[in-house]
Order: sequence, then C-alpha cells, then structure tokens
Amino acid sequence: MITNVRTFLRDFTTFKARARKDETVRVLDNEGEFVFSAVGSRKSLLGTARGKITFHGDQFDRIITATAKVHRLPLVTKDANITDSSIVATVW
Repeated sequence: MITNVRTFLRDFTTFKARARKDETVRVLDNEGEFVFSAVGSRKSLLGTARGKITFHGDQFDRIITATAKVHRLPLVTKDANITDSSIVATVW
C-alpha cells in the first residue's frame, strides 16, 4: 500500500494493524519515501526492555537503549549513563 505522510499520521492505527498482518506500507514525502512494517513481536520497545533499563534522566536515552536492546545492536555513544549501565554493547 502507498500513502502520503498526512494520511499515514491521521490513520496511524489502521496502518499499524496492517503492518502487524505483514503488509508493508510505503509512505511518500517531499524527500522520498519510507517503509513502515512490523519487525518483531507486538510488545512495545520499552515494554520488552522493562526492568532492564534502570538509569533515569533523558527519556530518549531510554528509548534508544530499548531499541538497541530489542534489536540486539550495539550503540555508538559516549553517554556515561548508557555505557555505565552495561544494558547494551557500546562503541566509542
């Protein structure tokens, strides 16, 4: 399915349901396109990593760390909160 950004954002719940049924959604914008599809389980990133991310502070650090944890990827960072936590492998 192909859509534009405005429709994608307006009907996000519908597109999310389609992605969970293994349907890929192509979203066109001014700079090109991006593909929206389900890549794993139905759990949220933070839900999957709940209890494993114990440092506080920047919520985006927790989201980035949870994403890396779920996808089993190292992070390129020198943020002491993330590197000291040993939750994910880090490179710097």
